Amino acid sequence: MAIKGLEYLYMETHDWEGSKAFWQSLGFELIMSLGTAGKFVHPESEGAVFLEQVSEDREPAMRIYLTGDRHAPVPVPEASVSAPWSQSHWGSHLLELVDPDGRPVIVQDRD
Repeated sequence: MAIKGLEYLYMETHDWEGSKAFWQSLGFELIMSLGTAGKFVHPESEGAVFLEQVSEDREPAMRIYLTGDRHAPVPVPEASVSAPWSQSHWGSHLLELVDPDGRPVIVQDRD
């Protein structure tokens, strides 16, 4: 599998306004606003943070999204596939991996 790099860190929050202010105080700029969700980038970095508010009855999650190629083989000796490539509701394709410590790692192909 050809991994092309880190696409973004996905983080859920119970406090959109507080979390938005936190990331902005660190120098990140909100470049895509979706109400109580949005994508932040730092002018001196290529990585991004995607922040989304979730309901209070849900524990906020955090996932790493990598950019990859779904047409390449999937040799993952240090991680296992927890869900095969599938189309997301926003049009990309996602492969879900689990690292050796049980953390989710999502590979995204936008082709």
